[in-house]
Amino acid sequence: MEAELDVLCVVEDCNKKNKITEFLNEATRPVLDIEVPAPYRDMFNVLDSLDSVEHSEPHGENMLALSWFLGGGDWYTDTQRTVKDLIKAGATDAVAALWLDGQLEAIFAVMADGEVEMVDDIDQQQLTKMVFEQEDIFGFLNTLVSAKQI
Repeated sequence: MEAELDVLCVVEDCNKKNKITEFLNEATRPVLDIEVPAPYRDMFNVLDSLDSVEHSEPHGENMLALSWFLGGGDWYTDTQRTVKDLIKAGATDAVAALWLDGQLEAIFAVMADGEVEMVDDIDQQQLTKMVFEQEDIFGFLNTLVSAKQI
């Protein structure tokens, strides 16, 4: 099975957004934390445990769209850990879509208590239809974050 993870995270601080992007992209990622300016070392150390992203781009003024291919293992736990690490690094909110073999498997979100949980009160069939109607997973995730429908 092949797994892909798409995450849309809200990062209000432009400097943090730029650093998150830098630290998650293989081409710009520092190798050692001594290469990182002191104010950003904690952020780097949190993000250093994550694999480099396959895709990253700004999404609107204060959001980042990030995509990873996930190796074998517990994809649900990996998704929760990734979202939690993004929050620790400075994101204020995030929503994630987990895909298995090209099929939408689950949506995860940061709940009011700060925990990352799978959203199970959304009809999967309707969810899949909504994603493909938008033809943009990040546009769909943006509607969830913006409307706080989760």
